[in-house]
Amino acid sequence: MVIVGFKNKISTPQFIYFSLFFSLLSSEVIIEKDEAWGSIEINKSLPHKIELELEQQFRSDDNFQNIYKMFTDVSLSYPLHSFVDISGKFRFILADDDKEKRYGISIKVDPFDKFYIPSYKIKIQQDYDHNDEPENMVIRNKFTFSFPKLNSLKPHIYYESYHIDEDEELVYDKYRLSGGVDYTINSEYSFELFYIYKYEFKKKNDEVTNIMGLKFEYTF
Repeated sequence: MVIVGFKNKISTPQFIYFSLFFSLLSSEVIIEKDEAWGSIEINKSLPHKIELELEQQFRSDDNFQNIYKMFTDVSLSYPLHSFVDISGKFRFILADDDKEKRYGISIKVDPFDKFYIPSYKIKIQQDYDHNDEPENMVIRNKFTFSFPKLNSLKPHIYYESYHIDEDEELVYDKYRLSGGVDYTINSEYSFELFYIYKYEFKKKNDEVTNIMGLKFEYTF
């Protein structure tokens, strides 16, 4: 196959090659960095099908030597339907230069018990700074593929987009691509290993963050 419209005809592979080459030349400079995340999560079933979740998390940068953020999450979830859950979350941020707390509400839909059909979660969140001033509202859309369990291992991958409400317009701010594995120790204890590729769109230079994480979970 050839592409016409040029003085000399070029093949499709050549056209793709030159398109990629010139797109790389015209692309912005990307800043890349590494982080490590760690957390402990406690889950408790309450009466009336309500689930309580407590999580303590830290995030480090600078070659994993500096903890730049610590926060505590408290959330409650309730099943509206057999495949629809609603949850509310409060985050108290212990260490962060810009933010102090966050409120969020989300709805998760998972109607199909098929690994090739993702679950969908939409979340609306509002952050507040140290002066208790609200920041722009954020809308997050998350699609998760959970693969069949293999012995005690359960792999999963997800894509999540972030849109910021700026001047009554939703602006695509960043996205995350993640892959991880849950390992079940017994009915009460489990842990998760994961990797997140985070891409943030900036006015000058876009930023890419490679994140390695570990989460321990206790359920009772």
